[in-house]
Formats: sequence, structure tokens, C-alpha cells
Amino acid sequence: MDLYCYAGTHAFFNLADDPELFAAAREARGIVFAGEEIVSRPYHKFFNAGEHAEYPVHVPEEHIIRDGVVLEKLDGSMIAGVQVGNSIFWGTKMWADEFHHEISQFDDGKYEEFAKQANRDGYTPIFEWVSPKRKIVIPYEKENLILTGMRHKETGAYLPYEDMVSYAGDIPVVQQCSKDDLMEALNGTDREDMEGYVVRHPDGEMLKVKLDWYVAVHEYASSRKAILKAIHDDKIDDVISILNRYEATRSLVAEVEALTKDFGKFVQSKVDEIVGMVEDRKHMSRKEFALDIQGYDKYWKPVLFQVRTEQENGGNLVLLADKLVRERAGKILG
Repeated sequence: MDLYCYAGTHAFFNLADDPELFAAAREARGIVFAGEEIVSRPYHKFFNAGEHAEYPVHVPEEHIIRDGVVLEKLDGSMIAGVQVGNSIFWGTKMWADEFHHEISQFDDGKYEEFAKQANRDGYTPIFEWVSPKRKIVIPYEKENLILTGMRHKETGAYLPYEDMVSYAGDIPVVQQCSKDDLMEALNGTDREDMEGYVVRHPDGEMLKVKLDWYVAVHEYASSRKAILKAIHDDKIDDVISILNRYEATRSLVAEVEALTKDFGKFVQSKVDEIVGMVEDRKHMSRKEFALDIQGYDKYWKPVLFQVRTEQENGGNLVLLADKLVRERAGKILG
């Protein structure tokens, strides 16, 4: 079988001027072929409000809603129930095995039977897997596999929400929300117990609307590098303020404060090391100095030479070393 999944969202924007190629590229989100047969067709790539020209930042709200159904956006992992021989494989868009094992242990058999029937009827059943062990931002209390969509493998058409609810039987289905809820979100009203909304139109087009609090928190809850960059950019007070604002992320504040201290210790240690090395070799010529530090870390070696020059000019070695160490640490953090 052949799996196609995009490696970076930049590809979609490069293809935006070619509608046919753009539509084809949006299918590369975990679609699976066995020869010429499509065996799994999960969601096509769709965008956040303001992320793409289809739905610019200032798009009229009535166009976002149109005749669509508003659904809760769950904070988990997309899972497709794929028929492989006589069994069902629970696959993410990259077919991560650990999710398959988790869901197989969770399922008492009803999900597998449901997925087999859906596949027999020509559909890929699409779920969201939420679990305390897989927390992103929202702290779900228990594991659950929630049906969010059913897509025809050949045509790509999505089963309408009402029909999907009827088809699901006792399988949990994503909650439908009111258009008033969505309008409040578009107008900046936050609620801290959900990620946002998905608007699904009858033609299959979809749009994500993430709540402001989730967008702000997700960056720091899911990326230590983002926290370290904020520390480097001297914006950590703003980050702590954001995290303290929401119950779901207050527990991260202690970790952020610890990382801030660790970064400060790293900078101080590196500055002391570099200044000490330069001071210990002040009696050497530049050629002797260069030969003596040949084995030093290549990434930090330029700082040694710059601090050595500052020494020759009678400048403040500690001040320059601190500035240069922070700059190079910032490059590592992106």
C-alpha cells in the first residue's frame, strides 16, 4: 500500500494559483492506495479562518457560516479506520503504530465492527482519539474515540452530519454546536473548555475556527522551543501572563519559570567559560590562540575570536560575551 501525506503546509500556498493541482495536493493528508484502489480517504486539508485566500481574515461572518453545520473541534488525533485484510488498522495520517495499539486495547469490538461495515459501504470512518495520555491542551478525563466524519473513498463526498449520526448507532459522534456559539467565537468571546469549531458545508468544504485562548496557549503548551525563544527574546513575562490566565495551562508556569532559570544558568556558564578561556590565553599571539582552541566547539568558536578582539581593544569582555552567547542561542532556537 502507498501512503501520501504532506510534509509541510507551505506546499498548499505554492499551488494556490492552480485549482486542480491545489485540490489534488489537499488530498495528500493520509490517503492510502493499494494499487489503483483507494483504501483510505480521510479528511482533505482544510484551513483556519484567515489562513488562506479562500477565507481571508476579514471574510464576512455570514460567508463563513453560510449553510454549513457547526461542529466542535476536538483536541486530539485524527484516526481513520482502514480495512487491511480481515482487520481494521487505526491509522493517523502518518500511520503511527502506537495509536493503533492504544485504540485496539480501548475497543471492546464495537468500533472494529462499525469500521468494517463503513468500509463495506465504501466509506472511510474518521475519528478523533482523545486521551489523558495524549494531552495537547484540553485535559480530557478519559479515553474516547469520537466519530467526526465519514468520507466516500471513491467520490470523496462526506456523509451529511444528520445521516452520519443515524449511521453511527451507539458510536459517539462529535457534538453539533449552534451558529450563535460560532458567532461569539468570531467576535472574540473565549471559553476555556474547547479548542474551537469546524464549519462543514454541504459541498464538503470546511473551515476551522480556533478560539483565541487555544491558539495562544497551544504554542507554549506543545513546544518547549517556543518557550525558550520567548525567554531569549525577553518576552517570558508575557508568556507567563497568558499561561496564568487559563486553568488548563497554569500547571505549566512552574516549568516555564524553571526553564527561565536554566537558560540564565546556561548563558552565565557559557559566558564564564568563554571569558575564562580568553583571559587564560591573553599572553598568546593570535596565531597561537587560534591553534590552541582548534578543538573547541565550532558553533561557539567565533565568539571566542570576537571576545579575543575585544580584549585586544581594551573592551568589556563579559558584556560582549553575554550579548554574543544570547545571539547564538537565539539562532539555535529559530
